[in-house]
Amino acid sequence: RLMAMLTYYDFVRQHPVDRSFRIGPALIDIGLTAARTLDIRTLARPILTRLAESTGMTAHLVLPRGRTVLFADGVESQRTIRAALRTGSTLPAHVTSAGKALLATLSDEQLRQMYARKPPEAPTDKSVSSVAALLREVETVRRAGYAINHGESEAGVLAMGIACIVPDADVAAGLSVAGPESIMDNTWEERTARELRESASDLGKQIQTHTL
Repeated sequence: RLMAMLTYYDFVRQHPVDRSFRIGPALIDIGLTAARTLDIRTLARPILTRLAESTGMTAHLVLPRGRTVLFADGVESQRTIRAALRTGSTLPAHVTSAGKALLATLSDEQLRQMYARKPPEAPTDKSVSSVAALLREVETVRRAGYAINHGESEAGVLAMGIACIVPDADVAAGLSVAGPESIMDNTWEERTARELRESASDLGKQIQTHTL
C-alpha cells in the first residue's frame, strides 16, 4: 500500500516488466531543489578570504540566532598576532560587532521585546548591560552603517561588523573582521568600513544571483 501511494504521487515508478521500483520525477525534483538550496557559507568564503587579506584581520560570516549570533565560517588573518577563529561558536549579539549590526536592522520595539524578560549581560566592563544602553548603541550603528566592538566580548580585541540583508532571498547575515587593538590607527575605521561595505555588497549580489 505504501509503494502504491508513492507511485501515485510520482515519488517512485514501477518497471512494467520486472516490477522493480525506481526513483520517480517527484523525488528528482526534490533532489534538484535541495541542490539549489542556498549555502551562504560557500558564497561567503571567497569574500571572507579577500577581507582577511585586505584588512589583515580575521574575517567571519555571522548568522543571527535571536539574542545570539553564530559564527558560521571564518578565515584567519596571516598576522603573527591575530584574533582567533570563532567558527562554530555562539556569542551574545550585543557584544559582537556583526551582532550589533544585525540588531540595528530591527526596530526599537522589536529590541525591547527581545530583551524584555532578561536585559543584556556584560561579559566585560565595556559591554552594554541595559536595554536603554543597547538602544543608544544601535542608533549609533544605524547612523554609521557598521558596528565596532572595542573589547566588549573579549579584552584587547577590536572588531568591526556590518549587516548584509537580502529581503528577496529572506537572508540576514553579518560580516566582521577582528584583530588585536594594536592594529588600530587614525585610518583604520575608514579603511575597514570601506572594505566591509564592498564585501557586504558583493555577498548580497551573490545571494541574489543564486536565489533567482
